[in-house]
Amino acid sequence: TPGNPGNANNASNNTAPAFANPAGNVPASNAASNSAAANGLNPAGNPTSNILPVARDQIPYVNSQFVTLKPGAPPLIEKGYSIKPQLNNVDIKPLRTVDPVYRAAGPVTGTSNFNVNVRGNVLPYQVSTSENGLQIKPLSASAAKYAESNRSTVLKGAVNNAVDTLSATPGTFKTIYMDFN
Repeated sequence: TPGNPGNANNASNNTAPAFANPAGNVPASNAASNSAAANGLNPAGNPTSNILPVARDQIPYVNSQFVTLKPGAPPLIEKGYSIKPQLNNVDIKPLRTVDPVYRAAGPVTGTSNFNVNVRGNVLPYQVSTSENGLQIKPLSASAAKYAESNRSTVLKGAVNNAVDTLSATPGTFKTIYMDFN
């Protein structure tokens, strides 16, 4: 609902990667079907691919390092989060220890825009998925300022958008990059 702090909404400028949907987001037209083919099975009941849909609530927690990228500064590994998409939310817990080894993001596999609504203000962000993680980029000065002190709220919106819009697999979110460049 607009006006609620931390309410993340998807924007319409989305480009999804061209690969199967391993996150389990089954289109509504197929969700109610009981046919073997619609459920990723051949008539004998065996899987038709190596990637089977997994419901959001069955995705395990993923431990991710959180890296801040700022102009003129080396990448800074700040903290870590344990992330788990739920049915209508994302559960995020801080980690006490985090992998100290920095990994570059790698080639981008998908990009989408999303908004976080804070007391009636729409704050725009871009989320990109890559081989090694999830990159979040504030698209305005006010969005960057908000992200500095409300990272978990922005992170929840980015994970929701990446899973729902880009069909991203949370298991690849080993590193989360907050890009202030």
